[in-house]
Amino acid sequence: MLIGLVGMMISIVLYILATNFYVFLLARLLQGVAGGSIWTLGLTLITDVFPANTLSLQMGKALVGYTLGLMMGPPLGGVLYEHVGYQAPFFFCFIIILVDFVCRALIVEEREETMRAAVASTAVLGEQEGLPYEVEAMAMRRKEEKEKESTSFWKLIKNKRLVGSIIVTACYGFVFSGVEPTVPLHLAETFDLTPECIGLVFMAFSLPTLTAPLFGTAFLTPVLSELSAVVRTTTDTGIARAYAIFNMAFSIGVLIGPVVCGMVYEHFGFVYLSFTMAGVLFMGGVPTVILCLGRGTELAQSTREDEERAMDEDTYNIAKRSKY
Repeated sequence: MLIGLVGMMISIVLYILATNFYVFLLARLLQGVAGGSIWTLGLTLITDVFPANTLSLQMGKALVGYTLGLMMGPPLGGVLYEHVGYQAPFFFCFIIILVDFVCRALIVEEREETMRAAVASTAVLGEQEGLPYEVEAMAMRRKEEKEKESTSFWKLIKNKRLVGSIIVTACYGFVFSGVEPTVPLHLAETFDLTPECIGLVFMAFSLPTLTAPLFGTAFLTPVLSELSAVVRTTTDTGIARAYAIFNMAFSIGVLIGPVVCGMVYEHFGFVYLSFTMAGVLFMGGVPTVILCLGRGTELAQSTREDEERAMDEDTYNIAKRSKY
């Protein structure tokens, strides 16, 4: 994630210094690569830290931060661009990324060696903690066995629930990115709005996502939780790869969306553009419903595995308490 933030800062510098189209293109490419790594690994970190039964809530909280950025970015960028100049939004972004870098650098991850030492130390306590050493050793062996399992890209992509999640994600990326180049043009041409006012309109576009922790706002919150559930039904070692697939699906939608939506808007107008985006969502929704039906057996298996994982986590927590 830190390397990704460095790449993001380099892209911002390229934006500031760019004098021709190809430098802008390079900056945008670097920004996409860096942003993809940060987004994917950030989701993986959340999945790694929080238990499965609270994952939907935690993903919703993460999306609140994502939404706040989307809401604040366009109006702030519009104000800075209009009142200060072209380079002002990029300097502001550079400062934000620098603060993000410092905060992420302060994250302390608990190492596996520490956990092993903590588990070993509980052997002295034994029955005093109500968990014999044999139980703790069994929990450690189970964890080691799961770590040895490998999850290939092909093994994940064969899961129909993951395919359904990918379809939803690609459709979301298509519509999300298709709005960005077309709606500002429509607002400027039809209502003669300034960049500052257009930024405020985009705040309304992102505002409903703030309800994600309470109501699971579609699309991304349930998709992110679904990906975690898919990995739990296969193996525990593929969560980063699953979120990478999610990011790839979103990127495919983002790649196609602006081109198709821009062409439709230019040749047919805003009404036909709206029908196009609605049609994409409908065509993506139908196969997703079919692919995600009949989840009961897999979810039951996930629940059993979650219970086993919870026992492992309880064992480690007791081990930590006994050590510290």
